[in-house]
Amino acid sequence: DSKKMAEDAMREVDRVKNELKLVKTDPKKQGAYADAINDLIAADLFDRGVAFQEARDLKNAIDAYNSSIKISPRYAVTYYNRGAAYYELGNQRQAIKDYDKAIELSPQFESAYNNRGLAYGSLGNEQQAIKDYDKAIELSPLNAKAYYNRGNACGKLGNLRQAIKDYDKAIELNPQYENAYIKRGSTYYLLG
Repeated sequence: DSKKMAEDAMREVDRVKNELKLVKTDPKKQGAYADAINDLIAADLFDRGVAFQEARDLKNAIDAYNSSIKISPRYAVTYYNRGAAYYELGNQRQAIKDYDKAIELSPQFESAYNNRGLAYGSLGNEQQAIKDYDKAIELSPLNAKAYYNRGNACGKLGNLRQAIKDYDKAIELNPQYENAYIKRGSTYYLLG
């Protein structure tokens, strides 16, 4: 069994050697090969960024995402994650720029709209936040967080009845959503 595995491995090595010989003579394959290598390096840097972010080492996470973007700037999720790191550091304006880029690259990225709404809300721009939550809900009507966040924004603008409707919907979608119950209760209290 191990002899067969070794033979299979040697065949794979030979296959890769032959493929590399072809790459050396074919400019189209050289470009594709370089792109593939860059994508692998960028993916590794992205993974490092995620690990740093999970460890709450946001500055190193941002550095890793910056390096990934420099090598391969076409992945929306890298901008999205870097935006989340900037958001957590309190740099809402840079977070918004990254969410904008993530949306530009992937217009159906509902989480980018939701998070951009949070960033706008942190800057006091509840109207823009609501537009982003609306888009997130349009793209993903089962996203309880988007309803909850829109409810918060509506509440800040004094539209308490809409806020309650949004909290109701968030609870309907996720009956375990404790914060939605709390916010709905406090909003009912404000209504009198």
